[in-house]
Amino acid sequence: LMVPGSAQDPFLTNLGGGPFTLELWVKFDADADPNGTYELLNTCGAYGPGWRFYYTWRHLIFMTGTQKEPLNGAPGHQIVATDAKIQPIPFGQWLHLAVVRDDAGYLCLYIDGACRARSEAPLTLVPASSDLSIGSYQGGAAYPLDGLLGEVTFRRGAKSPLALIAAASQLTPQPPVRIDGRLDEPFWKNARTFKHFHRPGADEPATWWRGWR
Repeated sequence: LMVPGSAQDPFLTNLGGGPFTLELWVKFDADADPNGTYELLNTCGAYGPGWRFYYTWRHLIFMTGTQKEPLNGAPGHQIVATDAKIQPIPFGQWLHLAVVRDDAGYLCLYIDGACRARSEAPLTLVPASSDLSIGSYQGGAAYPLDGLLGEVTFRRGAKSPLALIAAASQLTPQPPVRIDGRLDEPFWKNARTFKHFHRPGADEPATWWRGWR
């Protein structure tokens, strides 16, 4: 799924430039290759300029960079990655993933409500150079997700650990949202609208997509 125009969106290009929370649910196929690479969210090439969130070789990685210096800690290039020895990524089951940048600029990767990786220094996102791709790399060029992805949300502000635990455990009831095509509820009315996005590999482009922040 690709969201045209999102590279120019003042929020999505660098997730607001301040504290943010990115959440999604993912279920990697049980028979997927654990040493494969599966893109979750992508706004750039392999090393930038922009940011991306992906799975590769048993790690979850959030990366932002300028493309000029593909080394962690080099100016303009930072990665935050889980440790496969400490936190294996299970396949064949739903996982709640979150990326949170706090008020001080530190970024944490959460799996099912637990912080499994944290940046060593404050992290500043390099603005996106490509429109947002969901479930593939650069609009379908490579690394398609072998599994299911749902409930992708982007929010301003850092969600608290307790709120993330509740979200991962589904302890906090969510207000019902009708999926009847009418889009007449405040949830949908307040969402930002992107039109004419493309599904990689589909014969026809989809017509609309709504995100919220």
